[in-house]
Amino acid sequence: MYIDSCMKDGEVLFTRADFEQLLGKYSGIDKVRPTEPLTLTYSEDAVSAVCDGKEISLELYSLEGKLIGRTRSSDKAVLETSALPGGIYIAKAICGETSAVRKIVL
Repeated sequence: MYIDSCMKDGEVLFTRADFEQLLGKYSGIDKVRPTEPLTLTYSEDAVSAVCDGKEISLELYSLEGKLIGRTRSSDKAVLETSALPGGIYIAKAICGETSAVRKIVL
């Protein structure tokens, strides 16, 4: 089964190409340019995103495209992952016009 894209309310959240890159090539490294103020990181217990003084939105999805959690913050957005079952998840952070998508392996 292949996913062409994951959409919500008419907005594309991520595409099949995003999945292929995340599941194949990348293991925790996003493609945000170094000059961008957005940083998306994860550990065993949490996913976090920081955006130099701007409002940031952080979302966590299952591989099926189901929204697991969402948070907004003005400095650092954090989602707890310690209660989630092991597996692969997709984290998406948005700060202004900049976004980052990362594969999370728990």
